Amino acid sequence: MQKLLLKQCLYHLPNENLSAVFTTEQFKSVEDILDVDLLITTNDGLETTLPTIQVQPILDYEDVLNITSFVKDQTLSTKGVRFSQELEHLLASYIKDSTRTQELKNKIQKLVNEELLSTSTEE
Repeated sequence: MQKLLLKQCLYHLPNENLSAVFTTEQFKSVEDILDVDLLITTNDGLETTLPTIQVQPILDYEDVLNITSFVKDQTLSTKGVRFSQELEHLLASYIKDSTRTQELKNKIQKLVNEELLSTSTEE
């Protein structure tokens, strides 16, 4: 099961550095020395302070979307400002109505998420 999850993650995240695949017992033995941005787990009872996304053993659409979204937020962060905030700031300079700015921001983010997901599934 570990190899299958690793292959799926490599397929959907070809540009990311995947460090290791552990059983729960192996993970617990090295948890305190790990330096990772994200822990992807199939164990719903895993307790850790690391950023974690729980997925199915065979990734479904929602799993891929959640992982891709997390990676996108990390990648598109600029000096601690998340992509969403930066986009809203840029749009606000062109659209004075805050409601319309928010609506357009949400539509753009949805489009970007769908594009990232379709790109990762086509490769």
